[in-house]
Amino acid sequence: TISGTLKNGDDQDIVYTVTATNSYGSTTTTFSFQARDQSEMTTPGMIGCYWNQITECRTPEFDFFYKTPAQHCQTVGEVRFTDNNVDNTWPGLDRRFLDYYSAYFYSYIIITRPGTYEFALSSDDGAILYIDDLENALITRDGCRALSETLGSKTLTRGRHLLVIRYLEYNQWASM
Repeated sequence: TISGTLKNGDDQDIVYTVTATNSYGSTTTTFSFQARDQSEMTTPGMIGCYWNQITECRTPEFDFFYKTPAQHCQTVGEVRFTDNNVDNTWPGLDRRFLDYYSAYFYSYIIITRPGTYEFALSSDDGAILYIDDLENALITRDGCRALSETLGSKTLTRGRHLLVIRYLEYNQWASM
């Protein structure tokens, strides 16, 4: 997430070119930032990215997700996934993501009424939930584990809040 305050006249799209070079060569890409009002940032759902790799019975650290290219990313309408222990029936996933994989989900939740909110996270294997603070998890369900649920509460102010979930699937039954 990149945020800040625009100066007058800075609301047009700004195109950047980045070149990275190492001993194997170089690559160049361009990208643009589109300045928008916070009220326009209302894409529904979450982004879910998937890796057909795991770190044994530990939910991968943030560095794993940031430094390793994902094999698949998609927008998901809700985080309510389960499979039938035969084929992974999570929406949009193929057989690469059957028994041993990792996932990273992120989105924003819009709070219209400030207060203390209770969150529930259930998973078969590891899942860790963060709200706003990526240093301190709100709910930690790390490791290889059977399906169960953990609760956590957080006081939230009015406005937009970051929601992140790190997930690990280890051998049969994928549920979150």
